[in-house]
Amino acid sequence: MFRFFLVYSLIRDSSNFSAYCTRFLRGGNISIFAGDRGGKFNAYGYFLRESPIIVGIELYLLFALLCHVLVAIWITLREGKCTLASTLKSGYKNTWAKTRLAITGTCILVFLVVHLFDFRFGKEYDAALPLISMKKNPWHRYFGGEEYISRVRDLYRIQKETMSDPKHVVFYIFSCYAIASHLKSGFLRTNVKVVPKEHRKLAAWIIPLCFDIMMGTFALIPIATFFDYV
Repeated sequence: MFRFFLVYSLIRDSSNFSAYCTRFLRGGNISIFAGDRGGKFNAYGYFLRESPIIVGIELYLLFALLCHVLVAIWITLREGKCTLASTLKSGYKNTWAKTRLAITGTCILVFLVVHLFDFRFGKEYDAALPLISMKKNPWHRYFGGEEYISRVRDLYRIQKETMSDPKHVVFYIFSCYAIASHLKSGFLRTNVKVVPKEHRKLAAWIIPLCFDIMMGTFALIPIATFFDYV
């Protein structure tokens, strides 16, 4: 039993850290609001894609995701199905919290697959050079490679094409809601363990609000792209 809780705690902490890494990497998406018709957005894409360490980060995130999904499935099977008896035993609120985590987690998994095929492994277009905000390879000094940028993937064009479809826009907005809901539910379930007792009440209000603001900002990206505000 001790070993199980030790492994679960490590995977939980790893999943939390991977969530922070993902939010950090996605933070560059906000550069699309720079008002330069995708210049900084494409520079951000080049910065990530040409980074020698990005593959390691992606592999870590994949490992953390797989562990998170497998442990969630294992715990769900271990605790049994959400029957009437289990609902009466654990309480409707607790049962719904677990169910919401499972539903939103599945939605996020679908979103990740679609998002990767839309952008990470999607179409290849060449952006116009030189980039005003980035003319030299920022990684050349440390890892070698080309010094002056010779080719940049036009991530901005891919964004515009993808978000020209209303169905894609709705899907991405809903996915942002699912991510926010999943993060809030997960935090509220672990609040007792990670936050000092005297701060739990305040944290239970502030942290979910921060998740809402963060994902609400991300949800603005497909909306602004669709209406040609960026």
